[in-house]
Amino acid sequence: MNAVLKYASLVKFAHTVFAMPFAMVGFVYGLRYAPLHNPRWPYIVLVQVILCMVFARNAAMGFNRWADRRIDAENPRTAGREIPAGKIPARHALWFVAVNALLFVATAATINRLAAILSPVALSVILVYSYCKRFTPLAHLVLGLSLGIAPVGAFIAAAGHVGRVQLQGLIKGHGGLTRQTDHRQAVRAVRRDLKLDHVVVRAD
Repeated sequence: MNAVLKYASLVKFAHTVFAMPFAMVGFVYGLRYAPLHNPRWPYIVLVQVILCMVFARNAAMGFNRWADRRIDAENPRTAGREIPAGKIPARHALWFVAVNALLFVATAATINRLAAILSPVALSVILVYSYCKRFTPLAHLVLGLSLGIAPVGAFIAAAGHVGRVQLQGLIKGHGGLTRQTDHRQAVRAVRRDLKLDHVVVRAD
């Protein structure tokens, strides 16, 4: 049980609950375009979507912590995280990422063919963010894209396809929230690290 709590803390599992509405919006939207012959069908796919969300986020967060382990160890704010603090060995964290990545792809493959084909693409995007931070100031655009994958993926799971109109609606609906939250979180982190209390985080 202690190990479970450590890994849950590693990936901030509680935050998965707050990220879930992104996927649920896409899922409900997708149901409009999917004929329901079996009344139990949407509930089965809903469970599959939730599992995919959990596995994908576990893989992304775990990989991010693994990739940043040396940087985190040098930062007083992050030195207490599980890997730099020695609570979870780096090798074990990487195995955790690999298992969740495989479970994500395997679960997506049980939903429909399109979800199976696109699952490695989605996985690549959410993992590459961890290294984008090292060479571009636009890394949060990649993070926004990663968050935007959730509603699109859930839509595909429910509808089995995605058209241009539906895709545009999902992206526009998600873009505003991503723009408003991600850059503010980044500025707060920098302010805490550098103790720049005079930096103001604006909402616009």
